[in-house]
Amino acid sequence: MATLTTFTAGTVIRAADVNANFVAVNTDIAGAMRTGYTNAVPVGNVLTGVDPLHQWTMPANTIATVGDGLIVHAQFVFANNANTKTVKFNIGTGTAIVLNSTTAPNNKDLLVDLVVVYTSASGFKVYGTPVLCGHVNGSSPTLESSVTGLGLSANPATALTVGFTGEGTASDDVDQSYTLISIFKAS
Repeated sequence: MATLTTFTAGTVIRAADVNANFVAVNTDIAGAMRTGYTNAVPVGNVLTGVDPLHQWTMPANTIATVGDGLIVHAQFVFANNANTKTVKFNIGTGTAIVLNSTTAPNNKDLLVDLVVVYTSASGFKVYGTPVLCGHVNGSSPTLESSVTGLGLSANPATALTVGFTGEGTASDDVDQSYTLISIFKAS
């Protein structure tokens, strides 16, 4: 937290004091949240098996304090076919299933907003509820299974791969349209 100059009533305030306070506050704000990774280049799975989609190598110690974490926004588009589709979020060796469909999400989008919080030297908790949306105006969104409080093992003192994988039966069953990962610091 920034150290700010306190002004009392009746005291003459110098411009340098006010400017110093603005610099301190702006430094705190800039350190509170920053973008770690963005990708808007569509990528899809290839035939059967698990394929990496958008992936980011988070440098070691990017997250160093319990309470630090990531905010992850992502969008996926599913092919208009009867194939089953799976999307997983990964951090290091930890995996959270975001969508594991036994009923094919034909011609739909999956919007994912996750909060990933560093809880210990080897762990994170993931919170969020993915939303499955149809392409047709007026179609109702469907909440997928929640990943609230799911624990993942990973050590942020080392570089970690953060991102998504997709699995389908045919190529491009699962396409990832964009990803934005922001880093936040504990207060």
